[in-house]
Amino acid sequence: MLKKTLLVIFFLLLGAVSGYVSYKVILLGRTADVPDLKGQPAAQAAAKLKDAGLKLRIEGKDFDPVVPDGGVMGQDPQAGEKARLGSAVKVVISKGPATSRMPLITGQPIDTVKALLARGGLVISKVINAHSGTVPEGTIIGQDPAPDEKTGQPISVVVSAGPYDVSYYCPDFRLMRAAEASALANSLGVEPVFESAGDMVVGQKPKAGSKLEKGQTVYLQLAQ
Repeated sequence: MLKKTLLVIFFLLLGAVSGYVSYKVILLGRTADVPDLKGQPAAQAAAKLKDAGLKLRIEGKDFDPVVPDGGVMGQDPQAGEKARLGSAVKVVISKGPATSRMPLITGQPIDTVKALLARGGLVISKVINAHSGTVPEGTIIGQDPAPDEKTGQPISVVVSAGPYDVSYYCPDFRLMRAAEASALANSLGVEPVFESAGDMVVGQKPKAGSKLEKGQTVYLQLAQ
């Protein structure tokens, strides 16, 4: 009787183990599409993964200028990839921006500002270039958010592209007095260089009617 009872227990255990192994084999062979968790609070992300048959594993926390405190800022596997049912999706949770208030960055070179903001966990998301006749090229002339406003939103800046390119048709300087030719060249923003001695312009380079860029040098030959 005891032997018969032991046999029954043995076969019951064998069936249970076999069923568990079969369940694990079936489970291991099934996958789910990983949902997009970025920006979602950790609790919401965990619930979303549970619905997909997956688990949430928090790998760490870091500063992020865009994702609010407590939201998912990174995940592995990525959204849209396949993951085995029951496996964990690793996430990094945002601690929000490292700097809570936007500093004054206008009037500073864009490259310098990028480095300064990076130290505070902030990044510039949009750069708009605009010509300016007064602000040097590469200098920030506008910012959003404004100074002292709360960070945590995309940062946009307007950067000077320098003055507009100016070009002219080179005037005919010949038969002009040296002083008159110099005044005309300076008014156009070009540099006159006088060659030889004399007071009358008798030759020039570039020639009259050719394209002349602002800042270009004009060579003027003088004679008595």
